[in-house]
Amino acid sequence: MKEAEQLFYSYFQSKGEDSNIDKFVKCVEQCDDIKSNTIIKVNIFVEVENNIEYALFNEEVALWLETYEPTWLSRMTLIAQPPSDNAKVMVEVIRHVEPYETCTTLAVGGHNYDVLSYKNCDLIIGASCSGLLDAPVEQQSQEAFRVVQDILEAENLTFADIIRQWNYIQNIIGFEDGKQNYQVFNNVRAAYYEKSEFAQGYPAATGIGQSFGGVIVDFFAIRYKGCGVVLPIKNPLQTDAHQYSSKVLLGHEQLKQPKFERAKLLLSGRKATVFISGTAAIKGEDSVSSDGIEQQLDVTLENINMLVNQDYLSKISGFILRKKEHKFSGLRVYVRKMEDIPTVKLICNQRFPDTPIGIVQADICRDNLFLEIEGACCLNVID
Repeated sequence: MKEAEQLFYSYFQSKGEDSNIDKFVKCVEQCDDIKSNTIIKVNIFVEVENNIEYALFNEEVALWLETYEPTWLSRMTLIAQPPSDNAKVMVEVIRHVEPYETCTTLAVGGHNYDVLSYKNCDLIIGASCSGLLDAPVEQQSQEAFRVVQDILEAENLTFADIIRQWNYIQNIIGFEDGKQNYQVFNNVRAAYYEKSEFAQGYPAATGIGQSFGGVIVDFFAIRYKGCGVVLPIKNPLQTDAHQYSSKVLLGHEQLKQPKFERAKLLLSGRKATVFISGTAAIKGEDSVSSDGIEQQLDVTLENINMLVNQDYLSKISGFILRKKEHKFSGLRVYVRKMEDIPTVKLICNQRFPDTPIGIVQADICRDNLFLEIEGACCLNVID
């Protein structure tokens, strides 16, 4: 059976005492095909001390890319999450095995975005959708979703056409004016989502902390030109996040659930792709928080394995789907405490020896969760 891979993740790190921009350049130099028309997304993870340093580094990266690789500019996001292994900078490159036929960079409201055209679909890439860095979380969230909405409307799409979304929230479990930042973000997201009908489920998504950088939203939206199927994937081991009870929502009023699916399945031709949302040690709607990082990692991986189980996906989709065992296109691992990263890295590398894995330090959306994992998995459709 020919390999199913359609997506490929790569991770490049740089250590040392030189500047962050020099470390970034060294990461890029490790990527031998930066001008390839298979690259669909670039994420830069960095350790910074404050929002001023974050903004300055963002400007430095943009200036470098304008000179050396401008096609990355509208697909690049700077994320203030310190990488593992004492690296100050890590670059994640996501590729699609099929080169896009054309790339059109467009602007709406002063924000650039890309439309990558393939034979059977257009992929709309929204990166670094954000607002004023030092504004309150509610205002930042409103401004970020306004950018997303403007892009979608320019493409005659709605929020229901988003297949994958990433939400990075500074001080995610902190409070402003008695309201938890993540809950404030969820309230804003729900208000914008109310404008769309999600017949094929909400997007796969991650809501994760970052040390600085405010509120940032990234997304992939898809527009099929012919035959294409998009399905929401539920996890029988977990309550749907958008069905959580008030017991696990923090705040006093206007509590809205996180609007995302546990995963999203895309079927086109003889290939299938699963986008796995940020997944943690949650059973039902309750955190499994009693026995530390290793138990939470086991529960998290159990949840992920359920989402990519071949028989389960075949039953949901009506197609026979097969993948290489223990192989993912890529996994991104968020760990709350830096001292837990060596344990998590060792176990993940043992479980998934052929999978590219990027590990960063970040706050999780609940204070009793120690890690979260997201990723993608590709499968073959069998007659």
